[in-house]
Amino acid sequence: EADGVVENGGRLDLYEIKASSTFRPDMTANLRRMAEFIPDAGRRALVYSGRAAGVHDGVDTVNFADVRDV
Repeated sequence: EADGVVENGGRLDLYEIKASSTFRPDMTANLRRMAEFIPDAGRRALVYSGRAAGVHDGVDTVNFADVRDV
């Protein structure tokens, strides 16, 4: 399950939203599982209250304040 799915140029971008301010690798698990079912998914992003932690296992990490850039 993903918290948000957005069609973008024929692909589906997947978003997971967490309230946590501390990044943990397991926070990307749902998006990684979804990507198994949607192999041509576009962007996968974790939106949370901590600072951006780069890309982890193919999932971008984005702070809530930067969600306009998503």
